Amino acid sequence: MTEAFWESVNQWDRYGGSMFRSYEATGFFRLEHDNRWWLVSPEGHPFISFGLNHVEPDEMLRPYNRRYWSAMLGCDASRDNPAFMAAYEEEVRLDFARFGMNTLACHSNVGHYASWKVPYVHTLRVVDICHWQTPTAVDFLDVFSDAFAERCRAFAAEDAAPRANDPYLIGYSYTDCPILTPLEAAQRTVVMYGGARVETPTWPNVLRNLGAEDAGKRAYVDLMREVYAEDIGAFNTAYGQRFEGFGELLATPNWCPAVATFDKTRMRDYYMFLERIVDRYYAVLNAAIREADPNHLIVGDKMNGNTDLPDEIMALVGKHMDVVFFQWYADYDRQKETLNRWSRLTNKPLFNGDSSFSVPTRHTPDSLGPHCGSHEERALRATAYAEKAFARPDFIGWNWCGWMDRWAGYGRDARHTGLQDPFGNVYVPMQVAMLDISSRMYGIALGKPSGQRQG
Repeated sequence: MTEAFWESVNQWDRYGGSMFRSYEATGFFRLEHDNRWWLVSPEGHPFISFGLNHVEPDEMLRPYNRRYWSAMLGCDASRDNPAFMAAYEEEVRLDFARFGMNTLACHSNVGHYASWKVPYVHTLRVVDICHWQTPTAVDFLDVFSDAFAERCRAFAAEDAAPRANDPYLIGYSYTDCPILTPLEAAQRTVVMYGGARVETPTWPNVLRNLGAEDAGKRAYVDLMREVYAEDIGAFNTAYGQRFEGFGELLATPNWCPAVATFDKTRMRDYYMFLERIVDRYYAVLNAAIREADPNHLIVGDKMNGNTDLPDEIMALVGKHMDVVFFQWYADYDRQKETLNRWSRLTNKPLFNGDSSFSVPTRHTPDSLGPHCGSHEERALRATAYAEKAFARPDFIGWNWCGWMDRWAGYGRDARHTGLQDPFGNVYVPMQVAMLDISSRMYGIALGKPSGQRQG
C-alpha cells in the first residue's frame, strides 16, 4: 500500500471513522464485512471504537475531591449547578483529546453533555441482574410472561424511540454481565472482576419454583415433559421427588430451592432451561427495541469473560445480537482461544466493552483488572493487548475502564483505576500509550508493518 494510503488512514471524519475507505453512508453506525469486520460511521467510513467507561460527574463529586474541583473550576461542584456541568463537559472533551478516545462507552450518561457530540453506547437495562449486584428472586423476571413483553415495550418507547434518529448512537447495550450460571451466582470474596457478595438466585431456579399461573413455570414443565418423554417416574428419580404427574409439578411452587451443581442430570436440565430463558429474553427485548428504533445496532448484554459462560449461551448471542459484546479483564493471550471459539460460534464481530489493567495503591488496594507494579508496566500491557486484539479481523472495539480513579471506602464500585487520579493528574505512561494506540489502531487492523512510518 502506498504512503498516501497510510496517510489517509489517520484522516478521520467527524465521528472518528478512518477516511482510507468509503462504504455506503446510511446516517447511522452499522457493520460491514469485507476482508474484516468494521463498524461503519454514519458518513460511511470504517470505525473502531476506542472508548472510556465511567465518565460521570460523580467522579468529581466524591468526598475526597469535590472541594478540589470546586476550587479548580471556580464554581460549586454539583450536578445541579449549570456552571459546573459546563466545566465538567469541557474537562471530558479535553480528556478525550488527551487520551485519543472516540467513544463515550458504558456506564456513561450522554445526557450530561449539552453541546458535545461524540459516538456512544447507550445502556438500556430491562433486566437488573448484573454481576456486581446482589439481585433477589424478584429481579429474575419471568421472560415468558405478557408482563415482561409489556415492560420491554415500555423501556423501548421511553429510552430507544427518542434516540432513533441520533447519528452518534452506536447501539444499545443491555445488562452488565448478567448472572446466568451457578458459578456467577455463588458467594464470593473480592475478585479481579467484582466485589464481595453473598450468593444470589439464578434464573432457572427462580422460574421453576413459580406457580401454575406463571408462564415461566409452564415453560419449565413443558421442557421437562420433552426431556423426560412424559415419564414422570424418570423425572422423580432424577430429582428425588414423588409427583403423580407433570400437572402436580406445575401446581407445586418452591419445590426445588437448591441448585444441585454436583448432579450432572440436574445441571443438564438447568442449562437447557437457561437456554430457553435467554433465547426468550433476547427475542422479546430485541423485538421491542427494533420496533422503537430500527436504525441502530443491538449490542446486547455485556457477557462476562472472566467466568464460565457456556457455548450454548454464546451461540444465542450470535443468533440475536449484532456483535459479541463482552467484558474480560485479562491479557490477550489468556483470551485468544476463547475469542476464537466465540467467533466461530457466533459469526459476529467481537467488542470488548469493558476491561483494563490497574496499579493497586492504598486508595485502590483491590482494583479491577490485572495488577501491575507500575504505570509503565500497565502501559506496556495495554499496548500489547491493543496490538493483538485489533489485529484480529473480527475485533471492532475496546472500551477502557475507566476515566478517573475511584478510591476505596466511598461506595460500592470504589475499585476503578482510571487514566488519571481523582484530581486530574494524568498518568503520563498511560496517556502516551492511549495516544499511541489511537494513532495506530486502524493501521494495526489493516496489517500495517510495525516499523512503517505513521501517516
